Order: sequence, then C-alpha cells, then structure tokens
Amino acid sequence: AGNGMHLHFSFRNLNSDDPKSNAFPHDTIPCAISSLGGSFLEGILDHLPALLGLTIPSVNSFRRVGPGCWTGSDVSWAVEDKESPLRVCIDPATRCA
Repeated sequence: AGNGMHLHFSFRNLNSDDPKSNAFPHDTIPCAISSLGGSFLEGILDHLPALLGLTIPSVNSFRRVGPGCWTGSDVSWAVEDKESPLRVCIDPATRCA
C-alpha cells in the first residue's frame, strides 16, 4: 500500500487593513486571483517537484501517481479541480461560473 499527503493553505495579507482577509481574491476583478495570490501559486509550482519527497515518500506512493487518480500528476493549478496538484477552492458565497 502507498501513502500520500495533501496540504491546506490559508493565505492572508498581513499588510492589509484587515490582517484576517484572504489574500487570494483580486480586489476589483470578480473571480480573479490577486497578483500576490498568483505569486504564491507560482512559488509552490516552482518547488512542486521537490515537494514530492514529502508528499509521496515511498515507491508504492509514487506508483499511484497518474492521470485519473486524483493525485496531481503534472505541474499545474486549477480552480476546484481534484486532478490538479494545486487546487484553489472558491468560497461558496462568491462562486463564479
């Protein structure tokens, strides 16, 4: 049997008026990601291959990575897509079509 790991990030802008505010959404464009949020995603994607040592540490874990397995077998991000290794979840109150 293999094992795996997933992480949940909460990204806050501590320099804003409200330090508890979510830093991912764009301030003026609905359903868009802020430049700070985009930079955060770029940094994670840049280091994604190295993170495999932590998230899928064994040979059996690595064998389970592939398309259609909900394991994120490529370097990408997406909104609400469980196939992507980096998934951005949308607040249900502001869901965009």
